[in-house]
Amino acid sequence: MKLEVGKKYRLNNGEEYVCEIRQGRAFKLGNYWYYKDGKIGGFSQDDPRSVAYEVKDDQYKPLIDFAPFKAGERFRDEDGDVLTICDDCKTLAWTKIDGEDYPVNVASYSIDNRTTPVTPLDRDEDTPKLWRDMTDSEKGALLLAHHEGKVIEIFLDWDRGGTWVNVTPPPNWLDEYAYRVRPEPSFLPLGAGKTYQTSEKGYFDCIHVRNGNAWLIKRNDIHAPAYVWDAETGKSESLGENWDIVGLEEV
Repeated sequence: MKLEVGKKYRLNNGEEYVCEIRQGRAFKLGNYWYYKDGKIGGFSQDDPRSVAYEVKDDQYKPLIDFAPFKAGERFRDEDGDVLTICDDCKTLAWTKIDGEDYPVNVASYSIDNRTTPVTPLDRDEDTPKLWRDMTDSEKGALLLAHHEGKVIEIFLDWDRGGTWVNVTPPPNWLDEYAYRVRPEPSFLPLGAGKTYQTSEKGYFDCIHVRNGNAWLIKRNDIHAPAYVWDAETGKSESLGENWDIVGLEEV
């Protein structure tokens, strides 16, 4: 953490202040002066007057608004206490209260309709964003992609870590689900000099690419006939789905 003038911060003792002044290496919050890392004077980060974290607009929402949950996710309430989502994704445990740590399996509570204002500690840009939480521009981009014929995926099985699966068109665009455009596989487009794995027929060496087509032969067999694949999609032009490219050879 690095203090910045104009931002609001919460201290370990629960007090909140906007950083109003900077003089050299010192930052003023309320009546106290701080180092850039949020420590007050020569005291530690755990001192009641040291900065705990930055307070952002709309940072706190009722816990239930963050559903669906993943096992192990942590949330902090406005008092600085931390709750953790249990393995069943239906209960929670307070794992830090007044600075003291507790195991997840102690005193589990139901998540249903819990309105405790919290902020997430573990969610980041990789966390699937629900349809209801997307901006109009994000929704518009997905709608356009669907209109253009791109494959839309939906995120399912949050309680088991989650997985992206293809949506049977048309998508329903439900508020409680996350959607995305299926990403292109990292091994595409096919390139000459590389070895690729097919879905069922083993490995093939790519010997030539031209005008969107790729010619591949059975790995390490220079006398084998060359077959043609679509270099952009990895799909076989004439041999069937069990010949489609599914990845690069693992080295």
